[in-house]
Amino acid sequence: MIEGQTRVRRGPPRGSIRSETRGEIVRHAERVFAEVGFSGSSLDMIADVVGIRRPSVLHHFRSKREIYDCVEQSIIEELAARTEQRSSRGTPFERMTGLIDTWLDFMIERPTAARIMARNSSDLTSRAPDPVQFSERILLLFEAIVDEGRACGAFGPVEPMMALNILGAGIINYVCNAGQLGEARRYDFADPARIARYRGLLHRTARTLLLPDG
Repeated sequence: MIEGQTRVRRGPPRGSIRSETRGEIVRHAERVFAEVGFSGSSLDMIADVVGIRRPSVLHHFRSKREIYDCVEQSIIEELAARTEQRSSRGTPFERMTGLIDTWLDFMIERPTAARIMARNSSDLTSRAPDPVQFSERILLLFEAIVDEGRACGAFGPVEPMMALNILGAGIINYVCNAGQLGEARRYDFADPARIARYRGLLHRTARTLLLPDG
């Protein structure tokens, strides 16, 4: 280099910049959707938390719906991948406790996902017209374990969705309700000792729900 010249640092390829910005939008939008829901959010709100302008958001996504779909798809894909890894072996009850542990750990690590799932159960506009467009994958995993247990006699005649409503909702509520029950009842859902106690309760609940002798 000739003395006195300034070396210009080359940035990453333009395609990678687009990918990084798109990823940032999805990551920040997840927090927005968790806090105010699909109906209560806007492209302007998402742009503001990312630190860009609305036209820049629209450069990467055609609509708020498209962003929301990407957020939910990323949540379900990661949750399903973890579930498949930890609940694929063992007896039906071992597989179910593996699923429970996976879901609990995931929601604790990613509380925004728990809040979005809780909102989806009450805000019908967030996932209309196909409410299981992405969640079908994890619903099938849960049903498969219950059906296998029933077929081999390891489980009683419980309906999969009844068990899901108790166990799945229990996990989501544990995370979402930590600060929603009044100041005197506030708790730290990420406290290791509390997690261990709650995990034990979930396992005992699953045993009562699923095993023939309770």
